[in-house]
Amino acid sequence: PLTHSPALPRRRGAAPPVHPVGRTGIEMIAAPAGQRHGARRHPARVPPLLARDLVYPVTSPKQPMENTFGAIRLYALAVVAATSYVRRRFTRRSWKRLRDVAYVAAAFFFVHGILTDPKLETRPVDYFDGEKVLVEVCLLLVVAATAWRARYALQRRKAGLPPVGAARKRRSGAAAEPA
Repeated sequence: PLTHSPALPRRRGAAPPVHPVGRTGIEMIAAPAGQRHGARRHPARVPPLLARDLVYPVTSPKQPMENTFGAIRLYALAVVAATSYVRRRFTRRSWKRLRDVAYVAAAFFFVHGILTDPKLETRPVDYFDGEKVLVEVCLLLVVAATAWRARYALQRRKAGLPPVGAARKRRSGAAAEPA
């Protein structure tokens, strides 16, 4: 529900909306989707889902390795999302290192998404399945954007230019923190 917008008047006595620091649009979409994904089941021909299968997926009756990859992704994303609420308590360097766990979560997401059989049967991976193609396209986009960003940073370094965020800090008058 929309709690407040500049176009809407605020109700008297209403608490201001909570906007956790460091949350991105991807986290806002991926975290709830990942939490619902494990609880959603397919037809009754699969074994029942137990709570321990969500918490400790190594013991799940179907595809334990693939489900473990998905669980690691969920736990890593939960760490990043939970610590984003208390980000100001971290130093910039420690927060950046902790935030890098999101990249690990993305890697496990892609592995889980590509290897998991949607019907929970032990079949070979169908790389041309509709869901898998979507995950593969997302993976290619992430790899392409990462390669472009690394190339851009390397070109700036070769040209003797400062990193992208450094010029912004100097203009604002903030003391540059070591990275």
